[in-house]
Amino acid sequence: MGELLQVGKRGKQILRLLLENGPLSSATLKEVVVPPMKIRKLNAAISRLRSLGLVRNRHSSIRQYAGRYHELAAGDGHRSLLAQLLGVPKERLKTLPGNTEALEHWQACTIWAFRFEQQFPGVQISRDFQIIHDDALIEATNLSSRDIDLIPDLVLKFQRRNAGEQNVFVA
Repeated sequence: MGELLQVGKRGKQILRLLLENGPLSSATLKEVVVPPMKIRKLNAAISRLRSLGLVRNRHSSIRQYAGRYHELAAGDGHRSLLAQLLGVPKERLKTLPGNTEALEHWQACTIWAFRFEQQFPGVQISRDFQIIHDDALIEATNLSSRDIDLIPDLVLKFQRRNAGEQNVFVA
């Protein structure tokens, strides 16, 4: 199946965005896809990824936020295929838990991360769900807890310019 699977550049870009940011709505994906895509083309690309079994829908449980989010498929066979396509270890492809409020919050964090990347080329941005699994980042930033409620939403790492300088972290 992996040999016959054809995923274009835009499809891989969407998969990478879902990997790095967790579940996203079409509206949020439209905000962070570069170069921009029309919503009709974006939805067609997502539909193709869904038909290939690489993306699945995740729905909100609160009427006020009724909407559809897209996330990477979670089955073992899908994770192996996604790991190959994206060139990442299979362990990195975990389904992110979270309720509707978390899904809405991730949308805002994704857009902020995108804006920071645009404003500060070369900055490394880690999201809360990535930070709790990153021992080196926890130590470098002196975070004292792995409690997701006490971890910052985003940590920006600015690389040192000279060998003697410290990296700068902004949470």
